[in-house]
Amino acid sequence: MGNRIVYDWLVILALYVLACASIFLLTSWADGLGPDMPDRPDLTTEQFEELFQYASLGIVGISLLATLAWYVLGTWGLRAYSTGRGRWIAVWGIGLMLTFLAVLAALIVPGHPQVLHDNMTKLGLFYAGIGVLPYYVATVLFSPADVKYVVPGSKALRRW
Repeated sequence: MGNRIVYDWLVILALYVLACASIFLLTSWADGLGPDMPDRPDLTTEQFEELFQYASLGIVGISLLATLAWYVLGTWGLRAYSTGRGRWIAVWGIGLMLTFLAVLAALIVPGHPQVLHDNMTKLGLFYAGIGVLPYYVATVLFSPADVKYVVPGSKALRRW
């Protein structure tokens, strides 16, 4: 493995560690930043925090797996010169869709405390922020050399 690959993987992992840290910082409920507790008598604060953390960590995990799969396919999988740009965008889009599906699943799973909750927009934005945003940033800024310009918006963002 080259130095660039090790560097990319370490930065990608650091990005996802920050996403995980934000989960636990927001569940401290400091200054009302975290999600509000739904009005359910059968749910304690501890149970709500636990379910919120599990859902958030699941989204981060799926997003990290999609990012690493993108990196592995770009480095050791499909060859860029023999695979068209459209197929690479499709591969990238599959990872993005998996992350979006994880966000939707966390919001609509039956029995989950966020279902029919007044705070769905705030939770949806938070879930997207810890899942979709790291996936996009990691694949734009830290893609393998063969596919670094495939991700939409990467040409504009990588000019630094």
